[in-house]
Amino acid sequence: MRERFPTARFSLLGAPETIGDVFRAFWRYGPPEKPQMVTGMDFVIWDGERARVLYAFVNPPTGATT
Repeated sequence: MRERFPTARFSLLGAPETIGDVFRAFWRYGPPEKPQMVTGMDFVIWDGERARVLYAFVNPPTGATT
């Protein structure tokens, strides 16, 4: 992926939301000219030191057809 999109970056769409030992974070990924090429949300259950469970929801790329 890095070779195909060398200038693409991940960035958060705001601060992660937390409740107890779980949090969710919305993010985007893409090059500077199309920073929201791919968007998604990660849902994590934390054990105090590391992620115990991670669910990653990825939306279809902008302009993609299903």
